[in-house]
Amino acid sequence: MDRLSALLPWIDGHEVLLDVGTDHAKLPIDAIRRSSIQKAYASDNKEGPLKVAKLNVIDAELEADITVLKGDGLEVLKDDVDVVTIAGLGGSLIQSMLMKADLKNVQTLILQPTNKVSSIRKLTQLLPWMIVDEIITVDRDIPYISLLLKRGCMPLSDKDVLFGTHLLEKKDPAYRALLEQDLAFLNTLLTQIPPGKKPEAMIQKATLLKEILDDWT
Repeated sequence: MDRLSALLPWIDGHEVLLDVGTDHAKLPIDAIRRSSIQKAYASDNKEGPLKVAKLNVIDAELEADITVLKGDGLEVLKDDVDVVTIAGLGGSLIQSMLMKADLKNVQTLILQPTNKVSSIRKLTQLLPWMIVDEIITVDRDIPYISLLLKRGCMPLSDKDVLFGTHLLEKKDPAYRALLEQDLAFLNTLLTQIPPGKKPEAMIQKATLLKEILDDWT
């Protein structure tokens, strides 16, 4: 499945979308066509993607429904936005954006980081947001983890932060394959580090991964 199409069901039921780092504006266009939302803002901080986004919106004949904006991160957030999507950016960058943002009337965050998913999960322990769902989508042989956040709070264990409660409960074969790759990579690194110098966090993560995979049914 296309990694962006996987996010569309989570947009359903909202009214106004802000898609940060929109690139080609594919997600806002598909959301409007699906009648998921009434209006959308498509933002990016680069001229090239903005030009392509504007052309795609015109080609889709959706100029009245989608406004293309230039700006960094959530600086362009409007008061009428109730759902924000951020896909294709690193987890640490997304975390930084959200830490300093005034999210106004936003009720839902839909996030698809390219890496460091745990940075997003840690964020929910610092801000009043909770993870309602997580999915894994394999697009062109690349796995993407997407997170659905709503207003609220919930405690997470170290295991939850590292690997995601919802993903572990679903036991998706694609997620198992990703965890197996992570464990193999960690074990390779650990064998290259002299005894007594192995980072405790790395050892802990490898131990948790082995326990998860051993208990996987």
